[in-house]
Amino acid sequence: MVVAYKFDQGKYEIFNACHDIFAKQKSHNEVRIKAEGKDRFDFIGVVKSCYETSSMVKYYIGDPENITLDNRKLWPLRHRIYSELKM
Repeated sequence: MVVAYKFDQGKYEIFNACHDIFAKQKSHNEVRIKAEGKDRFDFIGVVKSCYETSSMVKYYIGDPENITLDNRKLWPLRHRIYSELKM
């Protein structure tokens, strides 16, 4: 149960960090433009930043070398974030 909590908390912190970035955008149209050019949002950069500051994210990710787009743990988060961008 503790492991599940730490995993959920790690995902929650990454997701919230991404949302905070989107909230700082000047307008809905600017966010929409960035959603169309997905490369403009540095998802991996956000995850690395969260990893440096959060013990829960460290627990969730494990080795910092796991912070790549190939990490299957990050796929659902990335998909959810980008699909919300398109709204």
